Amino acid sequence: MNRLVEELEAEALQRGLEQGIEDGLEKGLEQGLEQGLEQGRVMVREILTQKFGPLPQDVLARVKRCEAKRLLTDVGPRLVLAQGLDEVSQILRNT
Repeated sequence: MNRLVEELEAEALQRGLEQGIEDGLEKGLEQGLEQGLEQGRVMVREILTQKFGPLPQDVLARVKRCEAKRLLTDVGPRLVLAQGLDEVSQILRNT
């Protein structure tokens, strides 16, 4: 009987450890992705500031609201190629 209890306890402990590891990895991946995407936003803002000088608040707000993945894969490259702040605003309005 004691052996059965010990085996059940060991199995429960193993399942708990596995679940804890899985949850930790998932949370870590989510946090890493969020941090990476935020760094992408910062990079886009810095590039635009270098290119055009201080950015208007509406442009900064639109960059912040833009879906991060889209900002990095679609919108960001177009923003970097923009010829002026009017074009930047237009690109961000259409996102």
